Amino acid sequence: MNRTSQILPLLFFISLSSAFASPSGNEGAEKTKTPVEAHVKVIHRAGSGDPIGNVIVKFADGTEDQWTLKGNCSTPKVASSGAVGWIVYSLGKDGKSIETYGGLPVNGKITICQKGEVLTTVSTTKAFIEQWGFTADGLRFVAKSRGAHGPATIQLFAFHGTKPLAEIAAYVDKLPDWARPYKDAP
Repeated sequence: MNRTSQILPLLFFISLSSAFASPSGNEGAEKTKTPVEAHVKVIHRAGSGDPIGNVIVKFADGTEDQWTLKGNCSTPKVASSGAVGWIVYSLGKDGKSIETYGGLPVNGKITICQKGEVLTTVSTTKAFIEQWGFTADGLRFVAKSRGAHGPATIQLFAFHGTKPLAEIAAYVDKLPDWARPYKDAP
């Protein structure tokens, strides 16, 4: 056998195996592509609440990529800055089910990612996040959380760090601009 006839099967095998290395063809896409929307591939349903599962991000070129694996995320959003964030639910002791308290799923964390990097995961003051979103400039985010009973708290966070930049009760009459969309109804 000559050298060429030995190398050709090896090259064929290498090219064939690389074709199947990344089924979506998007490995590393989060570092270079622009996210335009996100949704959840549903794994759990918690009563009438938001669907819970893995975050799927859609890019400007129409391709999609799955960004989470544990199946405990909901309410993903994309900021004008290209950051992507979502609520993280606590997992039960089995590592698969969603932890509950009084029948309510515990979801007191938010994760923010940008260009393939986790910028922060914050814990809110209260265990149950009711609403969250990015600020208009796309550089910060707001979370409204509540305990199983009692008043809600609205917090403003930066993309880096875990401590809130500001915090206010959701029932206050004169809320700052960033908190107004999260005000408790009278």
